[in-house]
Amino acid sequence: MPERPSLRSLLAGLAWLPWLFLANAAVAADAVTLQLKWAHAFQFAGYYAASELGYYRDAGLDVDIREAKPGLDIVSEVTGGRAQFGVGTSSLLLSRKAGQPVVALAVIVQHSPYVLIAAKRGDIQSIHDIAGRRVMLEPQSDELNAYLRREGIPLSRIQRVEHSFDVRDLIQGRTDAISAYVTNQPYDLDRARFPYVTYTPRSAGIDFYGDNLFTSEQQLREHPDRVKAFREASLRGWVYAMEHPEAVIGMIMKKYPDRHSADYLRFEAAQYAPLIRKDLVAIGYMNPGRWRHIADTYAEIGMLPRDFPLDGFLYDPDPQPDLRRLYFFLAIAIAAIGVVGAVALYTTRLNRNLERSRAELAATLEAIPDLLVEMDEAGNCLDVKTTHNTSPTISGRGLVGRNVRDFLPEAAATTLFAALEAARDAGSDYGRVIALPSAVGETHVELSVARKPGGVPARFVVLSRDVTARVAAEQQIRELNTALEQRVLARTAELATARAEAESANAVKTRFMSNVSHEMRTPLQGVIGFAALGLRKATQADQADAADCFRQIADSGARMQKLVESLLALADRAWKEHARLSDDDLRDLDLADVVRECLVSMKKIADACQQVLVFENTAPMAVVRGDLVRLRQALEYLIGNALRYSEPGTAVTLSLGIEAPDVAASDGQHGTALVLRIIDEGCGIPPGELAAIFEPFYESSRTATGAGSTGLGLPLSRLIVERHGGTLTARNREEGGAVFEIRMPVAKRDA
Repeated sequence: MPERPSLRSLLAGLAWLPWLFLANAAVAADAVTLQLKWAHAFQFAGYYAASELGYYRDAGLDVDIREAKPGLDIVSEVTGGRAQFGVGTSSLLLSRKAGQPVVALAVIVQHSPYVLIAAKRGDIQSIHDIAGRRVMLEPQSDELNAYLRREGIPLSRIQRVEHSFDVRDLIQGRTDAISAYVTNQPYDLDRARFPYVTYTPRSAGIDFYGDNLFTSEQQLREHPDRVKAFREASLRGWVYAMEHPEAVIGMIMKKYPDRHSADYLRFEAAQYAPLIRKDLVAIGYMNPGRWRHIADTYAEIGMLPRDFPLDGFLYDPDPQPDLRRLYFFLAIAIAAIGVVGAVALYTTRLNRNLERSRAELAATLEAIPDLLVEMDEAGNCLDVKTTHNTSPTISGRGLVGRNVRDFLPEAAATTLFAALEAARDAGSDYGRVIALPSAVGETHVELSVARKPGGVPARFVVLSRDVTARVAAEQQIRELNTALEQRVLARTAELATARAEAESANAVKTRFMSNVSHEMRTPLQGVIGFAALGLRKATQADQADAADCFRQIADSGARMQKLVESLLALADRAWKEHARLSDDDLRDLDLADVVRECLVSMKKIADACQQVLVFENTAPMAVVRGDLVRLRQALEYLIGNALRYSEPGTAVTLSLGIEAPDVAASDGQHGTALVLRIIDEGCGIPPGELAAIFEPFYESSRTATGAGSTGLGLPLSRLIVERHGGTLTARNREEGGAVFEIRMPVAKRDA
């Protein structure tokens, strides 16, 4: 009697049924075409892995992976039936709006690699400097178009150049910017050591999906099993590719050795890892809310109508089960348990990674010293991103659910609402400062407000930063400026007083000369008249009358002599009195500052003479004890004298330095002294006149146009310098011109 088969052997026999089914399906493999969006590279690594590792074959598919040529319309290839599947971008939304029935199957790249690369030059500092320049934009670069429009640069404001897909056009200056992938072109630019700058749409809040796997509505309707099998095999290949990039690079180099180097493929793989984000999101996952945000962004810039419907655009890999086929899949349910376990393990690991990322983000926000609050237009606090800040006035704790008017003074709340209103219209508002009372005094907080994209009513993120120290510093600077202005006004008043004194002295001098002229004219008339009468009497031999005339002449001459002596004594006293220094007028002066003030007042004279004034200061400390008005009088005369005896087009140089203690002064004494030299490039001083130029009213021949009088300027300047304890000397330069040298003692300072 034959042995009865056991249940175990029966189940073992049934286990072969799925494999027999798959073997029969493999015999009749379904031929399909995958149309890539560009040439073979690591960008499509998952599809190569699925093909080479037999994932497509196990799914009953014979896949032809076809690369694209420049100008090829990928969407038309798929909707026209020349390919069953394609690789596209977020611009699939625009294609669907244009009437092409495309269906997004899976998102491979979570963040788009699209960027705009510009030559790094001084005239291109930001994305706005692209306006008016030559830009190469490839077809279907709608994401970059949206980026430029959001930045206020429509395509009409750039010189669009047909894309050559060759970075040498950028390197050699045939274009100013190119659309590119952050995963590709930077490799060639870095190897060429070409400086460039990258502008990404993500900086403007445009964060589109990168590569998407898509098909047509007709393909999905007529071959749903094929679509699902192709999608699952492709995602399986992508998981392998991201976990084994070197192995896939070997596959690409073996099958397409003439495309790229292994080093290039490694660079591309490294760039795609942070864009795919396999560590955070399962490959292929599509978020309907994010597709909605992308559609709203397109609508914002006028490329899609508002509330563009997404019905039928997103593929659902897990539709309602077909009960007619339910029993067929029961046979493989036990095998699926293992897969479910693996998926559960993977999901657990993903959730753990997500939880770790949330904890890291929370720790980062906790470390931020500023207060970050999300609120609505009414000022209600909806969320607090940080729980503390450095301000002693406001803490983040307990703000959620409260209105800002509950804890802010009215003036501060008014400033905040003005910032919210400005951000609602412009998108952001920065730099408004509000004052808040606190236990340690008034605290100043700077507000930065940004409107969150989309949403009605509007939501805002408000960043508050304690800038009390900065405001105090600014106030101190204003006070210093005020003090400086007052000092300048005081100095101006001093100069005005000195000028008034000089004008008064000039008036006194005029009256004095008038009186002297009157007093001298009377005795002179007597001298002249009696001399003429005496001559006539002497001729007539009238000796008595002649003698009387000569006595009158002698008397007039004596009176003249007395008058002249009195005038000389008066002039000497007046001259010395003018140069006298009063203790009330003495102060510590920075000689360098005095020189600079003189140069400012003499600049107009120098400009009129077509001459240049130069100041060279090598003295680390140039403090003297003196009278500002007297020193300026002497210096301005000496500078004017140098300008007077110099030709147009020459320079008058003032050189200030300090003399070491062991160097002998010009007067034979030793000591630390400040030396100021006034150097001109004029005709010099005749050697025979060097000893006499400081005499009053000395007639000098030191001029190219004839003799000139030194008057009282040089003697008075010398007397002023000597009254300050210094010396004033003059000498000729070997190369032409003269040097007037002032040597003054350095003021004694307390320790």
